[in-house]
Amino acid sequence: MVVPPAPLDLEQICSDLNIAGQSGFLDCQAACNPGLCCLPTNVSGVNDIAPGIKTCWATHADVCQYYTPCKALEGVDENHGSPVDLVNLKCSVHNLKFAEGVEDCGNICQTRSCCFAESEKRNCREDNEVSNNK
Repeated sequence: MVVPPAPLDLEQICSDLNIAGQSGFLDCQAACNPGLCCLPTNVSGVNDIAPGIKTCWATHADVCQYYTPCKALEGVDENHGSPVDLVNLKCSVHNLKFAEGVEDCGNICQTRSCCFAESEKRNCREDNEVSNNK
């Protein structure tokens, strides 16, 4: 079995901010497809795209290590819908118990953090009324 190298920009393609949208989610899933055998089977789409796929991590660890950004798809349904659904997933009580979960939650919320700024100069809530309700 040959596992092709992961795209160099896979971390950006599969960032929490990117997979918040349907298009970004699909881009990440497509970029991860060549390395499906590197991922645990609970990562979204692995069982649907390649049922019964065998793991190749033990035999291809040198290549598989670069597919770790694909784990961002873990637990995210391709029909996740709104950004609120993704925030609820990434910022769940369970995820916030771990440093990685806190980081994931912070990353996904970063784009709208200005809506909660105390400084009127920095606060962008009125400018983004529609997107803040999503």
